[in-house]
Amino acid sequence: MSEFAIHSILLGSAFSTAFFGLFAVLNAVGQIIQRVMLLRTPTWKRVYQKKQLDTRPKDAVDQLPWETWRLVAGVIGVIALLFVLWGTDYVYGSIFGLGAAYVPSFVRRQMKDNARWRLRLEVRDFVAELRLALALNVTVSQALEHIADRSGQVTTSFIERVRYHVERTLRMESPEKMLEALAEDFQSEDLRKLLVLVRAALRGGMSLAEALAQSADSISQNIVASAELSIEEMPTKLILPMLFALFPTIMLLALIPAVSMLITSLSGVPGQP
Repeated sequence: MSEFAIHSILLGSAFSTAFFGLFAVLNAVGQIIQRVMLLRTPTWKRVYQKKQLDTRPKDAVDQLPWETWRLVAGVIGVIALLFVLWGTDYVYGSIFGLGAAYVPSFVRRQMKDNARWRLRLEVRDFVAELRLALALNVTVSQALEHIADRSGQVTTSFIERVRYHVERTLRMESPEKMLEALAEDFQSEDLRKLLVLVRAALRGGMSLAEALAQSADSISQNIVASAELSIEEMPTKLILPMLFALFPTIMLLALIPAVSMLITSLSGVPGQP
């Protein structure tokens, strides 16, 4: 059992090292190729591409240095592998090294899930404010401008994109194009459904008040359904962290006899019967 555990840690460390090491190498090669292609690109096209990148929404989660954290995690995996190869005295430290190698990906996934939840809540509030503004007998464009002016002190990525599209898209084109741009920026199904209903209302299929009411009800129902599903899935999601928390203790108890026998054999003192 002890030898199997040691070999399992060795294989896990090798896999972790190979995976994150290969990821770092491919990322570095990709950056080099991207820079070479950028240097071969004409200056006017380079400036145009830079403007396009600057106008895209900036996700607060993606702004964090994940590449650096993954590289550090890969180094930890290498150190864990060396600890295992150097001797069983370092096996306990290598267990925590293996766990640390996967922490950045786990944390990023959780933060992205939380960001998606916040976006859905912001879209719900956006639709509610749009309904309130339209109740004052104003146009859709005036309602969108009113929302952008009211949220002057808010600095979330969604509100920043609303202000941007009010200044650029709305004043040059139409409310439909602005909602379409928002939906494409955030890849939001809620905004896409809102866009479909607003288009139907503008073409005479229904009133704007009815379209916004249906959109608000749909978003609220989807949020409640997603929350219920998350609560039901929570026990399943907690199984793996619980196993990782218990794994070092189990391995410690399993390796004590093997470490004791190794130390005894190295010291030359015969073991007690």
